[in-house]
Amino acid sequence: LRDISEMRSDDPSDESGDSPIKLESLRLAGGSVPGTVSAKDTPKPRVTIETTVGSFTLELFLYEMPITVSNFLFLAKDNFYNGTHFHRVREDCLQGGCPFSTDLGSSGVGQGNAPPYSTFKNMKYDDEVETRDSDGNIKDEFGYNKLGEFRLTSKISNKAGTIAMANTGRENTGSCQFFINVVDNVELDWWHPKNRAKSYHPKDSPEKVGQNWGHPVFGKVIGGMETICKMASLRSDDPLEEKGKSPIMISKVTIPKTTLTKLGEPKMLRPHLTTFGPAAK
Repeated sequence: LRDISEMRSDDPSDESGDSPIKLESLRLAGGSVPGTVSAKDTPKPRVTIETTVGSFTLELFLYEMPITVSNFLFLAKDNFYNGTHFHRVREDCLQGGCPFSTDLGSSGVGQGNAPPYSTFKNMKYDDEVETRDSDGNIKDEFGYNKLGEFRLTSKISNKAGTIAMANTGRENTGSCQFFINVVDNVELDWWHPKNRAKSYHPKDSPEKVGQNWGHPVFGKVIGGMETICKMASLRSDDPLEEKGKSPIMISKVTIPKTTLTKLGEPKMLRPHLTTFGPAAK
């Protein structure tokens, strides 16, 4: 900065300086690896999820939630969700994405994660790669981390028709499971006072280190909301039985070619049983 300042003009009325100073690039602070913003962060990726009840289309908030959206896109590209079921069918939400839900009778339903230490490209930046942890989880994009640093994120509320990450309430426990809000569930917002009261804060609640409650929204339904409502109508009459009256399977996730070409060839992924227990809404 001092060098730039010394290049000012001797004429105080000429503020353009003695010679041009070109801005070569802009780097975003706060990430694990600095990255240059790519032009492809402007359009919001869309995917269509086909189920045995019908299909619906999601618009994903890549710019606001790059890690979460990229994680979802790469899992979808690798056919991770094909053949899985919505294992929580409720009046207020529909939860799916567990790899063990291919068999709804499995004891692992609700406890499945993405493969440990697997990697995926951050689609918002040109030169960033994300690595899932030993339990197959991704980094949170909200709340305070253990160093007391606030993660920059957007406040997108859990309104009807939005899709959010499932987690256990502990820091960095989002992986592959997600839920779709059938009704407004604003009490699930990460910035809701109830959730912040249970979460770590470097000054207000240092004893709660590792706790980060709330569910970050990373997309919304832009087509097929009638399918979502139909799925919710298949909930069981017994509120303790959340798998619904009949199985709802994800048969296919379609990604447009413009996005698919950026993701590369599909890979075979093995599901992982999380040590944190069931992912909860």
